[in-house]
Amino acid sequence: MARDLGELNREGFARYKDAYRPSIRGLIEAGIQTSRADYDRSLAWARRLRDELTERLDGLDALLLPVAPSAAPRGLASTGSGTFCAPASFSGLPAIALPSGLSEDGLPLAIQLIAAPFAEARLLAAASWAERALGFRARPPLPS
Repeated sequence: MARDLGELNREGFARYKDAYRPSIRGLIEAGIQTSRADYDRSLAWARRLRDELTERLDGLDALLLPVAPSAAPRGLASTGSGTFCAPASFSGLPAIALPSGLSEDGLPLAIQLIAAPFAEARLLAAASWAERALGFRARPPLPS
């Protein structure tokens, strides 16, 4: 589907590509250049990942994982690495991120919960439990 959307929007993207941030523009350009065969292979891999994660989630309300390898970066230029969110994003499984603490520098830390397909109600219940268990209420300082 993304490749098809890329094809549909190729002309509009070419016209307005300078309006995108360089990092986003690079991702879109890479997507447009992806071959149909590579795209189809990635969809098959995503289905296998989804099936494997779904099997591992059997009997669980959710899987708890970190959101990122470290605290959020300073400033507003980036939200940090999304690498740890890739399994949920790539597999299409429902997921939610929750603030879980602050680093020694006062920067946000977070956890994510991932649930099985169509288990959004259990996911939200687990997130509610996690919020209560963590008891985290602090707010990071706003950038100046």
